[in-house]
Amino acid sequence: MPGMDHEQRVMRDELDHWAQHFMAIDESGEVIGCLRNNYFARGDPTPDLQRKMQFQQLFDMFDTRNITFTSHLALEPAARGKTVISQLISAAFRDSALQGNELGTCYAALNLVPLYYQLGFRPYAPNFRLSAGVRVPLIICSTDMSYLTGVESPMTRLISKEQDDRGRHARQLDQVFDGFHDPGFDRHSTKALWARLAHLNEEPESSDSTNLFHGIAADELTELMSHLTRLQVAADEVIYKREESGSCMGVLLSGSLGIGVGDPSNPHFVSIIKPGEPFGELGTVGLERHSADVIALEPSEILLFPGDFVERVSAHSSIGQRLTNNLLRILGQRIHANHHLISRLTGKSRHEVRIRRQSMFQSTTWDDAKNRVESYHFDTLADQEGEYERLVLQATIAESIEFSRLAKIGLQDGQTVVDLGSGPGITSTLLAKYFPNSQIVGVEPDATLRGRAREFVHREGIGQCQFVEGTAENIPLDDQTADFCYARLLFQHLPDPAAALAEMKRITKTGGIISILDVDDGTIVTHPEIEGWPAIQKKVAQVQAEYGGDRYIGRQLFGEMARTGIDGVHIDPIPITTREIDGRLFYRIVFGFKQLILKRAGAWNQEVQTVFEQAQSVLADPHTFAMVVIMLAHGRIAE
Repeated sequence: MPGMDHEQRVMRDELDHWAQHFMAIDESGEVIGCLRNNYFARGDPTPDLQRKMQFQQLFDMFDTRNITFTSHLALEPAARGKTVISQLISAAFRDSALQGNELGTCYAALNLVPLYYQLGFRPYAPNFRLSAGVRVPLIICSTDMSYLTGVESPMTRLISKEQDDRGRHARQLDQVFDGFHDPGFDRHSTKALWARLAHLNEEPESSDSTNLFHGIAADELTELMSHLTRLQVAADEVIYKREESGSCMGVLLSGSLGIGVGDPSNPHFVSIIKPGEPFGELGTVGLERHSADVIALEPSEILLFPGDFVERVSAHSSIGQRLTNNLLRILGQRIHANHHLISRLTGKSRHEVRIRRQSMFQSTTWDDAKNRVESYHFDTLADQEGEYERLVLQATIAESIEFSRLAKIGLQDGQTVVDLGSGPGITSTLLAKYFPNSQIVGVEPDATLRGRAREFVHREGIGQCQFVEGTAENIPLDDQTADFCYARLLFQHLPDPAAALAEMKRITKTGGIISILDVDDGTIVTHPEIEGWPAIQKKVAQVQAEYGGDRYIGRQLFGEMARTGIDGVHIDPIPITTREIDGRLFYRIVFGFKQLILKRAGAWNQEVQTVFEQAQSVLADPHTFAMVVIMLAHGRIAE
């Protein structure tokens, strides 16, 4: 493809410099798939692309910061039929949700349009042609919960109730674009289409090696077919159902058949039968019950053989022997393919495919069942009131220690201070208390927490605090705004610390200070020890990693900040022990969120609960000593 860098397996064209790449990496470190998203807040489309996609009309209607364009998606052939494409799309949508984007655009080849419909995309502009063929402009209203729910889009996992636009964006698009409409599509047909795309080109063997009629002359084949039954089947027609009895074998003459397993009403296609290939062949070796569903993926024609096919043909002329040899070869290949599939599903490769941003050379394992970009999202936690109280305690329990340290590293009254991940606003209000002449800007993505923060500062009569919607990777402030940029217990939740640091550096003035306060669970010490805790601590770290976080971020802050180009980076360890705070408060602060994240991930059971109960009991004992070390990292923007 024009613009493809085959060595790095990314696109290199005029859109590349303002794009975000997502790379699927296998266990050997090879790129096996990539997806590229363009954010209009970072660059402009070419005039030709703007005309074809009618972007200007969209820009006239919506804030460009809320629109993305997926400009490239590619898979290594060996990765087809696996979960790689799902992981790439999921990672890109997570990132888009993190940025606050509400509209996503792309153009699709004709054969992929039904797949995009299933994700929730709708057509809106006229089709156009590229050198590769016709392309269909599509758009998705990422916060239209009712529509996405109606088409059963997996993207609904990324939307909270507060984000639901209740169809507002769709109504706006309908008024401007004549081509915008809700497409009707058959979910089964879409699944069948995707199955063909996933499997038809997956096997390396030649077509001859899987063709039952290989080596059979045309006149011999005509004579054979004159004695057999030809049958037309419609798309979606079920030819065989699993566990049904029947010894009739068939050969596909035209079309395609899917081999389905799993839920019979919504099967997962694990293989595709192509013209010339047999199906139902197990009946010829005495296995009368079918092991899978056989479903026509499109209008097809089949040739039916009797159940005693092997005995009848092998007893006659050489054509029977050749057919028998071909069938045995095909059976052998299918056994080999099944062994390969089993080893792939039970081996490391199924779990080791990782999605990473191109700018990062450190990747995180993404689990498709997890539905958030960051490991902390207030609206996904079961006990929100309990978590709110924990946040307040966490912010206030050691405030004198924390703010004396901040003053020591250079925070002064009268400065503009940015509080990233400001949550319910407690840290922001404490900053205003200790530095009353400073202007405090809290940046927080969660609408509920921003609302609580505004209510709190209004109730307390604090006028120098404001709270804006944004994330660490996309701070809605101008360059060189802050004298002091502070992230308190935020980086443990971020999937891309490098991107967040780049943003912090961008908004901080020359000579200003960047400071990060965060945890490292490797520093948790208790005496007496909590039985079973090491295994639970490891489980918490794994779960948070699956959501994009890192329970051991503290030890990494020095290197991350230095690589970003921040000058004079220092790490000040701050020990918090049960000699300064009560053991029960220590438990709530240090163990409370761990309990919530395990419950959210479905990793909570009686064994885990028992360990947490023991931890609570141990820490309630006044003779117990416990400690955690918080890392305070800081440095300056070079003049």
